[in-house]
Amino acid sequence: MVNLQLSDESHRLSLLAEVERAVTQLPELWEEMNAEERRHVLRQVIEYCYVEPTDFRKHRVRVKFHFLPEVVEELPASKSRMTGLFDDVAHLTPRELAYLTLRADGLTDSEIRDRWQVTTQALYSLRKSAMKRLQADTVEEVIHLAKGRIEKERDELPLEATGWHNGRPKSKGLRPRSEEALVRYMQDRDHQKVAQAMGIAPHSVKCLLWHARHTLGCDNVEDASEHYLELKGGRLPSYGERLPL
Repeated sequence: MVNLQLSDESHRLSLLAEVERAVTQLPELWEEMNAEERRHVLRQVIEYCYVEPTDFRKHRVRVKFHFLPEVVEELPASKSRMTGLFDDVAHLTPRELAYLTLRADGLTDSEIRDRWQVTTQALYSLRKSAMKRLQADTVEEVIHLAKGRIEKERDELPLEATGWHNGRPKSKGLRPRSEEALVRYMQDRDHQKVAQAMGIAPHSVKCLLWHARHTLGCDNVEDASEHYLELKGGRLPSYGERLPL
């Protein structure tokens, strides 16, 4: 019994020494470690770590370091945007800031939509995102709050049409998402299946198909499908593949 207690105490002291050595060296070594080495160090200093759901999109983390009491912290949300940590002028995205810059220059939403060749829904989402981020009721209020960043960064902002899908630059032809919606629709002829495959709402599929037939100069989706097939030489691109018009 005495030997067992001595053995346990010896193991405890040995573990404590290893933890102390890891903690004291951690700041200077952390940046030089790879992912596997970081995992190993954390295993030495952390006894356990649990993340438990407490409410809708809210969680609690329980962390226990060796030889220290358990630490319990409430996480505001599972998504970073819901935490409120990025709701300020400093975290406006370049595209949000570009939209605000053009609005500050006197352009209307319709003019920005034509300039960027995007749907009304896309522009609406961008506007609402900027307003929600700064908790403002009007675009004018957001522009006023972001005035400093607009003046400082306007030369670096994407004020012209640019790629929103897989970083691909836009052209005068089909936008990648419109092309994908058209191809999927040609294969399934079902808005619901296309929406499910693309991870969007059925009404968004209709908007993309409208843009596709409008770009191809057709009155309906059937004519647009035939015209698109002719342009591709009878070959449809597979998912993720983009064939130039």
